[in-house]
Amino acid sequence: MIISKDNHPHSQVYYLGAQVLKALKNGGGTMDFIDMYKEIKEQEKISIKLFILVLDWLFILDLIRSEQGVIHKCS
Repeated sequence: MIISKDNHPHSQVYYLGAQVLKALKNGGGTMDFIDMYKEIKEQEKISIKLFILVLDWLFILDLIRSEQGVIHKCS
């Protein structure tokens, strides 16, 4: 579920998606998958499974793309 009233906002896909986009912006629009996961995990308590869900959601929204393990912010 994208938005749930039962969970803390910091564990929601939309909030974590914003954190991923912020990390990409600070990284010049491109970041390695593992490096991004480590950076987000330092800030937020996030599992790899939830991180992948967030990336999938951003990909569906056409906000990011991936090439060989590198995440790119779409313009």
